[in-house]
Amino acid sequence: MQNKHNKEIPGYDYNNIKKFIQRADIPFFVTLFCCLVFLGIYLLQIYFYFPENIVRLFSHAQILLSLLITVRGGYKSGYLVAIFLNVFLFFGTFYSLFILNNTHSVVNLLVPITTIIIISFIHLFFVNYNKKLTEIIAKNEDLANLNKKLLVTQIEMEEQNKLLIAYNQIIKENEEQLSYLAYIDMLTELPNRKMLINRLDQLITSTEEPDIHFAVAFIDLDNFKQVNDTQGHHIGDLLLQAIAQKLQAAIHPKDMLGRLGGDEFALIIKRPLSNENIASYINELRQLLSKDLLIENQRLPVCASFGISLYPQDGSTSAELLNCADKAMYLAKDHKEIGFEFYNDHALTDLPEKTDFDTHFNLALENEEFYLVFQPQYFASSKKLRGFEVLTRWYSPILGNVNPAQFIPIAEKKGLMILFGQWILTEACEKYKKIQSLYPHNIIMSVNISSIELMDPTFFPMVKNILNNTGVSGKNIEFEISESIFKAPMAQLTDILKKLKELDIQIALDDFGNSISYLNKLQKLPIDTIKINKVFIDDIDNSEVSNHPVASMVSLGHSMNMSVLAKGVETNTQFDYLKKQHCDCIQGYLFGKPLKEITFHRLLEELILYKNDHQLMNRQPKEVLEAISIK
Repeated sequence: MQNKHNKEIPGYDYNNIKKFIQRADIPFFVTLFCCLVFLGIYLLQIYFYFPENIVRLFSHAQILLSLLITVRGGYKSGYLVAIFLNVFLFFGTFYSLFILNNTHSVVNLLVPITTIIIISFIHLFFVNYNKKLTEIIAKNEDLANLNKKLLVTQIEMEEQNKLLIAYNQIIKENEEQLSYLAYIDMLTELPNRKMLINRLDQLITSTEEPDIHFAVAFIDLDNFKQVNDTQGHHIGDLLLQAIAQKLQAAIHPKDMLGRLGGDEFALIIKRPLSNENIASYINELRQLLSKDLLIENQRLPVCASFGISLYPQDGSTSAELLNCADKAMYLAKDHKEIGFEFYNDHALTDLPEKTDFDTHFNLALENEEFYLVFQPQYFASSKKLRGFEVLTRWYSPILGNVNPAQFIPIAEKKGLMILFGQWILTEACEKYKKIQSLYPHNIIMSVNISSIELMDPTFFPMVKNILNNTGVSGKNIEFEISESIFKAPMAQLTDILKKLKELDIQIALDDFGNSISYLNKLQKLPIDTIKINKVFIDDIDNSEVSNHPVASMVSLGHSMNMSVLAKGVETNTQFDYLKKQHCDCIQGYLFGKPLKEITFHRLLEELILYKNDHQLMNRQPKEVLEAISIK
């Protein structure tokens, strides 16, 4: 409440009054008001006399008030109040008529009865109405809840639809990736074997060009396995990637270059070129590959052999074309000065022998087709026996004698050099153990070790195990390594050689003189002996001996505290010169060819028999062998 100055009067909580009015039950006030009016009219009729028309108005007002109470007071509580008032009115009127003898109340006796009947019908209507309304509201709420659920479902479906679209996109990308992986070589990113074969099949079955002519070139890298084994797989992979990029940049846009696997590639020449143009094209690629590649600051020599097959002359399927190109490639390896070969009938007749090498090699060890021969080595000054170089030979009942130059590359390509080398070393040690009782002098068994074997982590434990099992001392074993080993990581190479030296095994460098670029590494390694390449020995007979490089090689070896052995000595002129230059040891046909086991044993027996025979000691070792042969 406020005064005239619009200030609130103290003591009144206006907020609570407002809240009470807002919370008030409006039907209750309506019912209360109607009841008071209804009772007021009743009292007026009892104690006062009114004209008939006024009484009729009062009756109508009572009926309307009863209806209002029934409707506005709530369909349950209002109805009961209205019934109570009209019952009260009925008994009041009855009392006024029969007790008080108020005859003008006769009309009023019918009003409550009529009103009760009317409001009862109204009440029944409201009960049914409210029931229907409740059902409708309940259904409406159900529909509202269902609508909410449908709305939520719609939102969820939209989200799921978005997820499905995203999943479909991922699946599509994965399919593209899988397709890429299925047809692309991951290392070089070139088409793989499967894609090359598919492309060849498409060209062969093409209906657009029924008279199509094309060529397939099979490319094989020479000596790649040696690079891979000495430099490591990482360098090998980088080399393959560099070669792939180099070839891809050089080929014609219409041609397809792919990698078949390992160090093998294939080139589909889709253009109808003549043989001369194909040869010129392939030769350009070969010349391109002949240049050294710089891989991680190392210059690596690269060379490749190409075999070419033509469609439809050489085959009607992709398999036949690749097979013919592969065979032609093997022929190209035998003609390295050319470097490529076309497949022809000559290749068809010559190549089965090579194929047989590859096929029979796996069974050769099991069938004991390999055997060892021993080429003697002598001290140049005394002509006393130094030892033997152990050489491997292969005699096949089907192929006959197979040259080591043919089967050693097969062993390397098949990854069998470790197993093959283990067999050789074991056989050499067992042979030495047998001759110890026959020839009780310290001699050396010199075994060739490839770079593949030497750099293999299982090599040293295998060597140690063989020496322990055979009882052979390491001081009687010498390992010959080639200059290609210098391409291996220096730390790893030094480590393995030092471990071998701990077993007293001697290390010899074979074919010394091929390259002078490794001299700096040579003097850092524990090398005991250098073996001068036969090429320089052959040249002694044809050159001025005063300035021959062999003298410098001998002097260089001695300056590094290494003994020097000359290979391939075949004439007395060569021997005399080498002896004059203080070459330590001699090996060659002048002193004897590689000996089979039986001749090998007879030589040792003769040397024991005539060890005090000065006449024999003055003869060449070759003459001793000839004497053995005569006996």
